Amino acid sequence: MRRLLAVRLGEAVVVLLGVLAIAFFITRLSGDPVHLLAGGEASVEDIAILRRTYGFDRPLPVQFARFVGRMAAGDLLVLYSDGVPEAQDAQGNFYEESRLAEVIRRSGRETNARALMREIVRDVTAFRGETPQMDDMTVVVVKCLE
Repeated sequence: MRRLLAVRLGEAVVVLLGVLAIAFFITRLSGDPVHLLAGGEASVEDIAILRRTYGFDRPLPVQFARFVGRMAAGDLLVLYSDGVPEAQDAQGNFYEESRLAEVIRRSGRETNARALMREIVRDVTAFRGETPQMDDMTVVVVKCLE
């Protein structure tokens, strides 16, 4: 019985690290995180400061260890394509990241990952109304349980 429990626990750790590794590298595939944080108007000096401040100047294995080490119970990782904040309503208004952040703030900690993902999609769809979606809309939510 103890052996089975140890095997299952080991498998759970491997799966968790796999999910975290996928999430970590997906954020890197979407572009340089520093440029995403800084925006298009940032100077070279601003980018260098952000890179040092957030540890993006460190090797990837060190960044990953820091990423995993900072995850705590209840933490959320929400990945989404540009189709979410760029969704438009009939008047041409964009959904925008501030509205997405409010949905996450409002329901993130009290719900599971699947329910939060569905709430985000529901809110974007309600915002758009009858306006067709013009871009892909992908939402991935990871919630740290323990």
